[in-house]
Amino acid sequence: MNGLIKKLRRSQRFLAGFTLLEVLVVVLIIAVLAAIAAPGWNALMNRQRVNVVNEQAVQLIRQAQNDARRTHTPRLIVFDPNATVPRAAIVPLQRDFNGNVLNPIVDLTTINAWTTLGNNEVKDGALEFSTTPADGQLVFNGNGFVDRLTTNAIGNDPSISRTPESATSRVFVFKVRQRNTTAQTNRCVIVRTILGATDTDQGTRCEI
Repeated sequence: MNGLIKKLRRSQRFLAGFTLLEVLVVVLIIAVLAAIAAPGWNALMNRQRVNVVNEQAVQLIRQAQNDARRTHTPRLIVFDPNATVPRAAIVPLQRDFNGNVLNPIVDLTTINAWTTLGNNEVKDGALEFSTTPADGQLVFNGNGFVDRLTTNAIGNDPSISRTPESATSRVFVFKVRQRNTTAQTNRCVIVRTILGATDTDQGTRCEI
């Protein structure tokens, strides 16, 4: 009889559940683990967003080049240097009978077909990005090659220089990284030659 009573008491203790102290200890442990893991998780997500933005930049540059070849019409791809979230647009350009571009200087306020990079998951100011040339404009001619407007000057005015940082090694660069991080976190898209060959790179190699 006594043995049966002891078994009943043990089962009642098992069914009683957790005490308030036990629950508090578990909650505290979860909170501590979350506090430790959160910065690393945020950094991982930000790196992923940087990679997505860079890949989309590659796709848009190649799309502009392919559109120029397909239509035999010059295409401008422009990355908005003043945006708080990276965005780009592809704009058709027209030429006169002499082959000169009629609208070489594009007013960014007139562009409606912007593509926001990052799948709408990038917060304002979360990323740092820049281009070379600094105005963010890259022109492909009707053959899909980089137009002289990108490597030489805008229109027929040689005083408005758009010479990139190193004409022998790169023609155009789009560079992006997490804000307040070092050059080691750079991701970039590089158009290396006037043929329009596009490549990606990372780290300090984006700075060269």
